[in-house]
Amino acid sequence: MEEQERQLEELRRELEEESRGLEGERQGTEELRRQHDASKSNLAMQQQSVEALAEQVARERSEREVEDLAGKCEELRQGIETFLSEGEQKRNEADDLERQHEAERSEGAAEATEHEEFRNACDAMRTSAASASEEAERLETALEEETRRRTEEGTACEELEASVEEARAQLSASEEERDKVEAELAETTSARDGERRRAEELQEKFDGVQPEHMDLFARYSEVIEQIDMIKGEHRDLAKESDKLRTSIAQAQGEAQEALKQKEEVESAPPTQIAVSDVLISVRLEGTVAPLELRPWDTNLDLVVSEWLAAEQQASEMKGCLVKYLRHLEDTADTFPVKAEARLPELCEQFAT
Repeated sequence: MEEQERQLEELRRELEEESRGLEGERQGTEELRRQHDASKSNLAMQQQSVEALAEQVARERSEREVEDLAGKCEELRQGIETFLSEGEQKRNEADDLERQHEAERSEGAAEATEHEEFRNACDAMRTSAASASEEAERLETALEEETRRRTEEGTACEELEASVEEARAQLSASEEERDKVEAELAETTSARDGERRRAEELQEKFDGVQPEHMDLFARYSEVIEQIDMIKGEHRDLAKESDKLRTSIAQAQGEAQEALKQKEEVESAPPTQIAVSDVLISVRLEGTVAPLELRPWDTNLDLVVSEWLAAEQQASEMKGCLVKYLRHLEDTADTFPVKAEARLPELCEQFAT
């Protein structure tokens, strides 16, 4: 681009120099034309002078003597010849100038044509320079884009190199981890072999206990059948339990009335215990009827079992309740003994 601009500038300077040269030649041509016109004017003046001299000679010839006229004619003839030779010379010079002018005019026309061609060439070069400028701008934009792309590629390359280094580090760590895993795998393999041997030994033992397992399975089947029978009995007991709950609900009113009577009896002064009196009465939380021990109740286990069945309580509490009744009986100073307690606390206190 700079080279084309420099060439265009040189062509512009050459064009200006040629224009100045053409202008100088044009001025020279004008000067020659003026000189030619001046020569023509001088020649016309000389012809007029010759004619005036001829008239003067004619007049003098008539006025003077023949001798003087002959001498003067000779002088005039010599002067005329001199003037004619000078006019011829001037005419030749004018013709030369005319031919030179024509030649210069032809050269000027050729130079004008060449100048026009040169100007057209300059315009073409200016157009090509503009196209080259646009192309240069486009190439410069493409170069900037390519530079930016290469910069981005360089950045991406650096990132890829960093990723490669990180991958190498990870690969090294993975190789170390693989060595550890291989060592652990070897240990696991040896342990698996040991476990396999143990499994074989256990399989042999299992084969030995298989008959016992079959016997246990047969017993389990029998137990399942018994459980099914017990579940049927449990359903029957549930129905009876519903009936008992109904009867208990009817008896609650009577129990409350009896409770009032007992409170009245407790508030009354102690009297001599009769055979039908209660020796020990324990009201347990969550139950309807109290656990009572009468003078003829010598079998505490039977008393507790009947009370648990009436209250629909678990038979596992039988032992702790028997121990509790014996404790009250042994520690009582006077009878009757009335007490209140909670089954969980009694089970925890008299479990052993």
